[in-house]
Amino acid sequence: MRNKDRRMPFPSQSSDLNPIEHVWKRLKIKVNERDLRIIKELKKFIKKEFFQLHRRFTSNLVYSMPARLRAIIKARGGYTKY
Repeated sequence: MRNKDRRMPFPSQSSDLNPIEHVWKRLKIKVNERDLRIIKELKKFIKKEFFQLHRRFTSNLVYSMPARLRAIIKARGGYTKY
C-alpha cells in the first residue's frame, strides 16, 4: 500500500492556516529594506531571497500545522496568535 500525503483545502484568506503567508511576509520585509526600482532587479532579488530562506524557518512552518489547526478549532475559526 502506498503512503499518500493528506491534503486539506485552505480558506483563501486565512493566514492562520496558510503557512505560505509567512514566507510572503518575510520576503516583503526583505524587499522593503531595499530600494529596487527596476522590475528585472526586483525579480532577481526575490528569487535569490526565496532560495536563501533558512530551512529551519520553512520546516517550522510545516511542523507548526497541528498547533495551527488546534488553535483555529479552539478559536472557532476566528483569529489566533499564528
